[in-house]
Amino acid sequence: MSGYQDAVEYIAGQIVDGQLKPGVQLVSERQLSEELHVSRQTLRAALIKLEADGLIYGVSRRGWFVSPPRRQFRIQRRADGLE
Repeated sequence: MSGYQDAVEYIAGQIVDGQLKPGVQLVSERQLSEELHVSRQTLRAALIKLEADGLIYGVSRRGWFVSPPRRQFRIQRRADGLE
């Protein structure tokens, strides 16, 4: 890993591929920064980006967790009376 974007892509890829399941806690920031060969500051920026994208969420003093899948509402189908 060479930087911020690589860290974002690596973690997001693991989530999209199903290697990290919803509700699973990510390893510690220290361990993850060592695995990805980035500074903790760079990793934290990547985690905040992933949180903004809705892929993970942070819990104070507990760590980072994979977000549950987003619910998708089909408003048009409901309006048409199909559901």
